[in-house]
Amino acid sequence: EERRYGLALPQAFVEGRSPRASRLTIRGGHFYSIAGYESFAAPANVFYSHSHAFAYGTPFTHTGIQASYAYDAQTTWYAGYTRGWDAWDSSADAWGVLYGFAWHNADHSRKASFVFHAGDDVTATVQNNVPRTGTRLAAHFIYEQLLFPQVRYVAATHFGNQEDGRIVVNLGPTTITHEAAQWYGLTQYLLCQVDHRRQIVVRIEWFRDEDLSRVATPVRFNPGGPVFTGGNLYALTVGLNQRIREHLHFRPEVRYDWTDIRSNESVPGGIPGITPFGDRLEKGQLTLAADLVWLF
Repeated sequence: EERRYGLALPQAFVEGRSPRASRLTIRGGHFYSIAGYESFAAPANVFYSHSHAFAYGTPFTHTGIQASYAYDAQTTWYAGYTRGWDAWDSSADAWGVLYGFAWHNADHSRKASFVFHAGDDVTATVQNNVPRTGTRLAAHFIYEQLLFPQVRYVAATHFGNQEDGRIVVNLGPTTITHEAAQWYGLTQYLLCQVDHRRQIVVRIEWFRDEDLSRVATPVRFNPGGPVFTGGNLYALTVGLNQRIREHLHFRPEVRYDWTDIRSNESVPGGIPGITPFGDRLEKGQLTLAADLVWLF
């Protein structure tokens, strides 16, 4: 509890480019991840709230070195060497690699990007007061298509795998082993530009936390089954981006989340009827939210 508060610097990096290799840019330090469609920087997003995929299945930041190479006017390649997910100095004490590309056609009506990251990272287990680590693989693919002059469609897919991400409690004899955990899903966006000041945005999402390692308790009893069953999270969000002034944006939204995640009363000490929403009693949740962004 006493370690909850501290200094947080989302980005602190240096970036350089040589006149002899003007297409190559090198960045070193702590910086926003290029994985996923949504950004850690709030003003860069079309919604006030974030998708489950961003919150649970995508790195926010990396610490390390990242190179970007502008192959031509439409394609950029990325490569990096990082300290894992969301850490200045990872307790995994290991490095990972990042690869990817971003492409768009001549008129920007179609865009595509892919990012892959692999390396050791922390799991759900603490062993002898030291976080247990294992290989984490994650891939993110995004495709954008201009459907009409004022309507753009975006599909963002992701996949993740964490070695030793789920704990298995074997009851006879009593031993603890580990299994790999996976998560994946699809988030779709529809961006409708009403005029130069207003944009209506829709987001519908399916996030599958197959082993409940990202959103719940990743423990399975043998026999007895997992502590929680299910693993699907769904969300529908409708919002408005209103530019009140050149540097003042208003973003109201209405959002409904629902899920099939339930507690398993068959496990030792299991309590029936626990769900993620409504004081752990409801399978769905309606949220009304808004924010005001001042850019300066």
